[in-house]
Amino acid sequence: MPENLKLEQRWGNGIDVGSVDKADLTQYTEWRISVYEGMTWKRAEDLVDYYTDDFKDFTRDTFNICPIEATPRLSILRSKRSWNTSR
Repeated sequence: MPENLKLEQRWGNGIDVGSVDKADLTQYTEWRISVYEGMTWKRAEDLVDYYTDDFKDFTRDTFNICPIEATPRLSILRSKRSWNTSR
């Protein structure tokens, strides 16, 4: 089974940040950002909506647990204007 499908099955409905460890938080964050990077966005606000929903239970401390820098990766994604206005 492809890795992305496994992650979709595991966390397709979100993640309970209170019941997972650092490795799970990191894997979830990496997976969601990789999904965003593979999508074409109609509006910048759509990315914000997905992000808000996917990370609604995260706090600054939760993000600090992850060894990756999610915010800079998302900022780069937004700065690339990766949304398609033709839809």
